[in-house]
Amino acid sequence: MKKTALCIIFLCSISGTAQKKKNGTIYREHPAIQVVDAMFTAFVAGDTDKVASYLAEDLKTFNGTSSNKDAKPGTKEDFLEQMNWMNENFDYFSMEPSKGAYPDALEYDESGTWVQTWDHVKGVHNKTGVKLDMPMHRLIVVNDENKIKTIINYFDLRIPMEIWV
Repeated sequence: MKKTALCIIFLCSISGTAQKKKNGTIYREHPAIQVVDAMFTAFVAGDTDKVASYLAEDLKTFNGTSSNKDAKPGTKEDFLEQMNWMNENFDYFSMEPSKGAYPDALEYDESGTWVQTWDHVKGVHNKTGVKLDMPMHRLIVVNDENKIKTIINYFDLRIPMEIWV
């Protein structure tokens, strides 16, 4: 009985490790993280030229919570307009890493370097008084030229909808 139990344990441990396949490396410090941090620092400051310098010309942005599979991605120009709108319409606008969180860079073999962030966005809409105080998750792809080519945002749309309705 002991031999049978040991054989089962041995076989289970081998089968568990045999199914692993490395797909990339995760970094806590990486040049792509520095690019993303610098760009969002400039975003909060409302520095259009500096933000634009970090973005690829063919930037594509997506709402990660949308169920519309046919939604067209946002462009570099759309992103810069959004930044200007946020800075013009929100007082006390800030974006900081969520408590206990920090960005990671995932360097894949083929698809590039992905940076994932967990941020907390705050501000007060200067016309309606609606408060932003919400978490936001982002997946950002940085290309070989250290330019941001993709941004996928995940956040609860209920608070922005209070402003737009």
